Amino acid sequence: VESAIRDVLASAISPAAVAYACARGREPAAPPVAVLIHHFVPGEAVGAAAIDAATLVVSPRAGRPSSGAAVTLERTLRTLAAALGPVEVEWVASGDTVTFLQMRPYHAPPPPPAWAGLADLAPSDRMLPWRWDAVHNPLPLSPAQAGLVSFVDERCRIGLRQRVLAGYLFWAPGAAPPPIDPGQVPAAFAALRDRVLADLAALPEAPPLPAALDLFVRVYEPLFGVIQPAARRGRARLESWLRAHAPSALMVLPALLSGVPSAALERRQLAGDRTAYLTHFGDEAPAWDVSVPTYREAPERFPGVRLPAEDAAAWDRHRATVMESLPAPLRRGFEDALAVARACAAVLEDDDWLYARLQAVVRRALLGVGRQLVLTGALDHPDDVFFWPLPLVASVVEGAAPPPDGRAIAAAARAACERARRDPPVGAVPARAEPVAGHGTGGRAIGPVIHHVPGGPAPPPDAVLVAATLLPTELPLLAPAALVTETGGPLDHVAAQARERRLPAVVGAPGATALRPGELVLVDGDRGLVIPIGRRW
Repeated sequence: VESAIRDVLASAISPAAVAYACARGREPAAPPVAVLIHHFVPGEAVGAAAIDAATLVVSPRAGRPSSGAAVTLERTLRTLAAALGPVEVEWVASGDTVTFLQMRPYHAPPPPPAWAGLADLAPSDRMLPWRWDAVHNPLPLSPAQAGLVSFVDERCRIGLRQRVLAGYLFWAPGAAPPPIDPGQVPAAFAALRDRVLADLAALPEAPPLPAALDLFVRVYEPLFGVIQPAARRGRARLESWLRAHAPSALMVLPALLSGVPSAALERRQLAGDRTAYLTHFGDEAPAWDVSVPTYREAPERFPGVRLPAEDAAAWDRHRATVMESLPAPLRRGFEDALAVARACAAVLEDDDWLYARLQAVVRRALLGVGRQLVLTGALDHPDDVFFWPLPLVASVVEGAAPPPDGRAIAAAARAACERARRDPPVGAVPARAEPVAGHGTGGRAIGPVIHHVPGGPAPPPDAVLVAATLLPTELPLLAPAALVTETGGPLDHVAAQARERRLPAVVGAPGATALRPGELVLVDGDRGLVIPIGRRW
């Protein structure tokens, strides 16, 4: 016992204990220090229990308490709560006898707050069915990107309205320009692409902001309001044809549309050659935000992974199989629908490439303005220009004096983006995989997955730390955006410390370690869900 007491006292100056004390403004190992000693109880069940004003939670860790022990647990906890407020205990039960080992205050998860973003909508817009665009833009947007959204929403008809609410991109149905037939898509896209490339070639490396915005808006409506919807209809037309005439072929529809000559195929072919890839696709970036450096600017972000080659002839083999199954009078209709659908599929893969070129031009224009603002002392770094409202930047370009608090404007906007990451929208989220479910501790956050390495470096503050389990001695040394563990219950150490620190967490979530490193996930600690929402970084 004496040796055990020394070990417990020495633990008061362990790194985790020191971090815990310092985070709360306390001196580490400050007296008085006590060691609790109790007899060993060989119980049949052990666990934790907690109670707040309304809810009793009993969480066995091994075994199950008898009915008599359960009654004792509930009666004791209710008595303690009446005298002391919310409490949490650890217990061991032997038959109907309960021995209480520890008691501490219970920090119950706060009620989930209503997401305030929708309050930013104008009264005239509140009746529209707004949806979070988590598939394409899962992270909060910079003020510059939010300004681009407003800029095109005011000037372009694409069949959608767009709003940035509390930093996040939302969309709702809107007016559309006159449609074109899917068969016209390849020619329309080729003509638009050639005009854009000619206009890009005429611009300097750091183009004037008005010229960059003018080009952006001139291309946005025909690309996303005319060509892209028609291409989707062309792809859907093939699906409808198969459903009507060859429903068994629907299962090979993705294969029929694979291997089309497009930017996506070229990306796969060049993925192992960084120089060639950056020559063709260097204007692209890891996220659809003008504030994010392109791969050409930051080649270290280029994934550089050689992707497995596609079977270029697979689609043709499936085409032949479908043709053989069709009566002769239907074969021409299938061939025509397939040809249009494949041409449309290629355009739907090429439109991202063209949009990236446009966004890169706006980025270069804004960086040019940012460099000038640094010279005048209005900003500390050219990248800060992305955290000014776009109308403010445009007014300075037109001759207005920079605001005297330009640095503070950028700093406040950066801080707002970080706060938004910790308050993502709630409700249904389009997921690319099934959510991982467990016990939530309250709160929400978005971040890329980082897998826990015992003894390794601490995760960055914007990451979601995923682990099979975490030790109580590790937790005070970690400060990620959120925690996810495969093991643990709602009253175990990880959940308790997460609640105390107001750190969003989901514990007891089997399958969490299968989440891919770098994959963007929404940790919904209110519902106990971990939801994949974006591509890997």
